[in-house]
Amino acid sequence: MKVTVGVGTRHICLSEADVKLLFGPDYSLTVFRRLVHDKSFMANETVKLKTSMGEIPDVRVLGPARTYTQATILKSDDFLLRCYPPVRDDGDLEDNTEVTIIGPLGTITRPCARLMMRHVHMNPKDSFKFGFYDNEIVRAKITSDKGAYLENVKIKIGVESHLELHIDVDDANACLIESGATAKIIKKK
Repeated sequence: MKVTVGVGTRHICLSEADVKLLFGPDYSLTVFRRLVHDKSFMANETVKLKTSMGEIPDVRVLGPARTYTQATILKSDDFLLRCYPPVRDDGDLEDNTEVTIIGPLGTITRPCARLMMRHVHMNPKDSFKFGFYDNEIVRAKITSDKGAYLENVKIKIGVESHLELHIDVDDANACLIESGATAKIIKKK
């Protein structure tokens, strides 16, 4: 099965309570650009992520507000932060690394930093058509001048999902590809 690749960079999802703490008690996130999946959007708002070793300014907030706060960083960002985050799926907060989040009106510290788990979004129709199931772990074959097989890619089925492989900038750079490239999804044997 061939899919389009979407390349993601660092971002943060905030709980409603943390939006209020960082931006003000009556604040709501505002839309910068809509995303393809699940009514999500890139917000106009940004925050700073900080550890005792370093900081990253202008980290884009994704909306709408979630039930949890989770910062997605790149492994290459960790050379600045030195917080050694685990690879986790969206919403999986187990063992996430503590960082300080600085907004225009407040500062909070949360165990929320993680590296993004590679994943393929698809709707139930596509999953039936191609024979994949929710949470299945597959491989992605990237064909380019520095092509590679990417292991540990999770299938995520959602009613409003658009068929797309999501990888981070570090994976894309290693394979010399950008958003819009194609990949082949392969079942593990």
